[in-house]
Amino acid sequence: MFTPAEQTPELAGKLSEAERAGIIAWMLEGGRRALAQGRYTIPDSSAADVERWRESADSVSMFCKAKTQPAATEADRDRAGELYAAYKLWAADNKYMAVASRKFADRMALLGKGSKHCRDSERYPVTLIRTAW
Repeated sequence: MFTPAEQTPELAGKLSEAERAGIIAWMLEGGRRALAQGRYTIPDSSAADVERWRESADSVSMFCKAKTQPAATEADRDRAGELYAAYKLWAADNKYMAVASRKFADRMALLGKGSKHCRDSERYPVTLIRTAW
């Protein structure tokens, strides 16, 4: 967005015929390229912004980054129910709406942290980072 001071509402009237023709040619070339590629070219800077937005919109990913670490051994893996309960508390503390347990499991799997059955329960390949109160 441009601030009012940065805007030039009468810009079209200030452009010469050659400038307008150049802008239209540039637009048409961009459209032709997008059609030929079957998609738009996403600049690296935009891709990075989208990734930051995606991470900030994913409470499960943020929880994992903030509150878990890889489990050192099978025995260290946290039970699915315990990890989900900790996630719900974290989400409430951070003013996020917690996702349902099934969605939590799906997101964990997409993050490469899917659960598996170990000994007596489903467990995730992470452990909570325990902090002293």
